[in-house]
Amino acid sequence: MKTSRTFRAVRAHWAIVLVVAIIGLLGGTGRAALATPRYSSTASVLISVADPDEGAQQNYQSTVATTISESMNTYSSLATSGVVLNEVDSRLGLGQSVTQLAGRIHPSVPLSTSIVEVTATGDDADSAARLANTTVAVLGDEIVGSGMKQGSGSPALKTIIIQDGADAVVETGPNPPTGGLVGLLVGLVVGVIIALVVESAQRRGTDDSQTRRGAHHQEVVELS
Repeated sequence: MKTSRTFRAVRAHWAIVLVVAIIGLLGGTGRAALATPRYSSTASVLISVADPDEGAQQNYQSTVATTISESMNTYSSLATSGVVLNEVDSRLGLGQSVTQLAGRIHPSVPLSTSIVEVTATGDDADSAARLANTTVAVLGDEIVGSGMKQGSGSPALKTIIIQDGADAVVETGPNPPTGGLVGLLVGLVVGVIIALVVESAQRRGTDDSQTRRGAHHQEVVELS
């Protein structure tokens, strides 16, 4: 019943639906084309076992490797912590809060690896790459400095930057075709709603007119 009513409204007022859909298409495309582009950059750091001190236990390698494997999610979360981001802000001189920087950073751990990938966003490719690179550098320092220690007190962990953010920059700004498609869909929905409202108003007007004619006819019959 509801579907047939919608179909009748669209068929009767297809011009309204078409015009609103075209407006949505043009609006979505234009908005995406004029929007300021954004960029993302991904840098990666590998966490591994540091060279053992002289006289280290035989199971040193396996013990530290197991600890690293079990701590990867912790290392990833550390990338957006105040300890790391305050130092990142200090090195880059951004003047941004931890919350603001955390909103620009997305750390992740590829499945079954000892790698933390940090994807950072910025208004230009250079700022995105610098943020990603500085974050993994500070993260690596923090992991080594606060991590396991050997008997001599030297770090049991070491980190290696395996991907420079400048080598993995992509533009993430709005895409005009995608924006146009979204605008078209929104326009179609709005157009259908308008068509239903117009159809309902016309139907109500017709019903009121028929009611008045019926009442008038009844008065004439009664008078006669």
